[in-house]
Amino acid sequence: MWRSSPAICLQLPRGGGPFEAQVSVDASNLSVPVVRLVQGGTLLPDRSYYLSAEPALVAIRRQYQVYLATIFRVAARDKPERDAAAVLALETRLAAAQIPAAGDSAAPSPGGTYPFMRLGRAFPGFDWNAWAEPQGIHRAPNVMVAQPPFFAVFAALVPEVPLDTWRAWLTSRYLTAMSPFVMSELANARFEFFGRILTGQVEPRPPWKRAVALVSEFLGDWIGRRYVDRHFPAESRTRVLAIAREVVAANREAIKESAWMPAAARAEGLRRLSTIELKGGTRTGGGITTDSTSGQTTSSATSAGRAPSRIDTGWNA
Repeated sequence: MWRSSPAICLQLPRGGGPFEAQVSVDASNLSVPVVRLVQGGTLLPDRSYYLSAEPALVAIRRQYQVYLATIFRVAARDKPERDAAAVLALETRLAAAQIPAAGDSAAPSPGGTYPFMRLGRAFPGFDWNAWAEPQGIHRAPNVMVAQPPFFAVFAALVPEVPLDTWRAWLTSRYLTAMSPFVMSELANARFEFFGRILTGQVEPRPPWKRAVALVSEFLGDWIGRRYVDRHFPAESRTRVLAIAREVVAANREAIKESAWMPAAARAEGLRRLSTIELKGGTRTGGGITTDSTSGQTTSSATSAGRAPSRIDTGWNA
């Protein structure tokens, strides 16, 4: 039960989880869908906010713990201060396991590709099937794990960390994500920390801007299709694709006539050129189809249902 409960909770809409699943296509074979797993699990801007001894960041951690205790108190959790400390400690362990982004002092770890059925053996402790099957992700032939060391630590933490701490952690993410829509106490607490303290904002964005952001996040593809139907008719798409084909043809002739290129290089260039797939207008989808009851998979056609690993604080901006 302790292995599957966090996985089941991560299927719920909004709030996100300790990692993000992105669905795309294999760069080496555009007809093959792949799932890409990316580290996450922390709400502060980056891992240094949890790990640095710099006084300003230490102060932010204290204020973050106050924020967590506040929302737990509003949610009527029995021991809000204890839960806040436990959640901060858990996020700190996740931050320590995260691989620094490119450009940081530590070089990022190369990712790896795994058959889905091997995830449980490669990263034991987390119930990958319970998380993936309701979303249809288990149908992906391969899973690209962007930061394998992080996922090894995360999966091991699942059975180690008390289930009540995971519940508090998930609660904090859900309350943070939903606070603009439920009650003023939560919305005010969120703005005070993520808006005023972290970014120096004086006041929240007006409601109409938040409404536009909400529609863009959850209905972006659908609204985009309506826009294209109105402003990008079929004849325009035909013209755009014709121009694109002419560009490809011109490049093909340029490669053929490049006397300075060795024959093998010309052949490789022509081969790569032949793999270009021309598209115009709305995205046609493809790849993995998400389960309609969960909508958690991010793909070219179903991005509206995603639950990001880090809460978007743009509601306050």
